[in-house]
Amino acid sequence: MVSNVIQMRITPANAKKRIAEVAKDSAKVIFTRHANERSSQRSITRKQVINCLTHGCFTEDPYWDQMNGGYKFTMQTVDSGERVSVAAALYKNDNGDYVVVITVF
Repeated sequence: MVSNVIQMRITPANAKKRIAEVAKDSAKVIFTRHANERSSQRSITRKQVINCLTHGCFTEDPYWDQMNGGYKFTMQTVDSGERVSVAAALYKNDNGDYVVVITVF
């Protein structure tokens, strides 16, 4: 458990706005190695992931991850006729919000 993390208070509507805002700057969207591997295996592009984060809907509302100190969530959208789902987490540091993409499917 991370002890020096302060829990952000967030509603799903507020989270959706913040995630979309973060995704507009792709430098603030970090892909784990696992997400990169799954993207490649499933032929899902970074652009599709960013589109999902920007325009998608929650299939799992954000919930506080006590272990890592951020909000985990799952979003989904249809892009180029294909369903794209993204499991990710919203974090905050001294430089602002950022999203870590955990996996895509």
